[in-house]
Amino acid sequence: MITITLQQDEPKVLYLALLYHLARPGSEIDPETGKTHVAALEPVMHFLTSVINKPIIELSCLPKQVERIDTALSGLSNELRQFVLSSSSVVPNFENTLIEFWPDVISDSNRLEEIMMLTMMTRRKLEVFFIQAEQELAHEKLLLEQERLSQRSQWWKIWKKFNRS
Repeated sequence: MITITLQQDEPKVLYLALLYHLARPGSEIDPETGKTHVAALEPVMHFLTSVINKPIIELSCLPKQVERIDTALSGLSNELRQFVLSSSSVVPNFENTLIEFWPDVISDSNRLEEIMMLTMMTRRKLEVFFIQAEQELAHEKLLLEQERLSQRSQWWKIWKKFNRS
């Protein structure tokens, strides 16, 4: 588990990122199994909903969830750029949530650019956790590969069956 600490407006940025991520069709489906992903982000979003207004929040996430949070924050950056250009979003509840978190967005167009900057700063702050998650996932993959290789049948080494010395 990786523990991420969020403060000030960072939980709101992450909530918007998860809102964007979960609006994508199939975002919670594991492509290998076709079932809900083990590292689903919906539970993280539900947790954030209950603690969104606290000054400091600690999230405990699986490495794969942290990796997916990185993707969600990247998607949010793109969605905010698109929102600046068209003043609308195809993500359900995106605009309402944005206005709920930052009501001055309606009257101050520069505020949206500040939120975009806050998104980038949050992503940079969490970059340490993204790297940690990447390393843990690489280590897990290596262990699985080693286990797979050790369990692989060596039928072709027939001489080992006859050589008992």
